[in-house]
Amino acid sequence: MENDMITSTRPTSHVPLLILGWLALLLIPGLGFFIGWYCFHVADDRLSTSVTVTSMKVARFLSYFLVLAIMAWITIDLVT
Repeated sequence: MENDMITSTRPTSHVPLLILGWLALLLIPGLGFFIGWYCFHVADDRLSTSVTVTSMKVARFLSYFLVLAIMAWITIDLVT
């Protein structure tokens, strides 16, 4: 009876995280656009334009780096 059960040694709990993470890569440009819109239209009177553009680029780079690092970790965990 016990041999009839299909068992897998790979964890399947990371698969939804993998799918959501790769979808997040598609949504990050939209997040960067929202940050840029907020900086230019809401906080423009408090910040100079160069500081706003630099902070937008840094936020977008850090977002990409964070998601890519998480996705690489999950992918390596699934492969090994």
